[in-house]
Amino acid sequence: MRQRRGLDGSGVLRLRLRLLSLKGFTIGTLRHPIEQQGFRVRMTSSGDLPAVRIDADAIARAVLNLIGNAMKYSGESREIDVSVGCDGREATVRVRDHGIGVPAAERERIFDEYHRLADTPPEVAGAGLGLTIVRHAVAAHGGRVSVEDAPGGGSVFALHLPVLPAP
Repeated sequence: MRQRRGLDGSGVLRLRLRLLSLKGFTIGTLRHPIEQQGFRVRMTSSGDLPAVRIDADAIARAVLNLIGNAMKYSGESREIDVSVGCDGREATVRVRDHGIGVPAAERERIFDEYHRLADTPPEVAGAGLGLTIVRHAVAAHGGRVSVEDAPGGGSVFALHLPVLPAP
């Protein structure tokens, strides 16, 4: 039986899962939208990456949201770093910008609905829903989202997704 994507009657997101290479999926999803906006993307991966079982549309929306935020908050910087890695338990997609950063006191609240940073520049559009959507999409896969300071300025947002056990 094929699963339908969307919300069921209880408001739970139903996923259409498939086994994908996270590295290939990430590169294919990101490069064009980033470069189309005049940004340079540096993509790196570490070691062998196992396949992950994901709903490609849901995770693509999550990653593209992080990229969109990186572009909006990067200020004058036109570079975004994206890395894909795995520690054996989790596959991780990291998106680093070179912008204003996220104050430590705001790091949990930015995932709340309608929350925006107090020092968000007025020209940066948004309703404060994007990171909430990211968190829900990743949680529906059994994963989590994190944010930390980037060395030299900016932020690193990471999607942590569980990997399949080895056969």
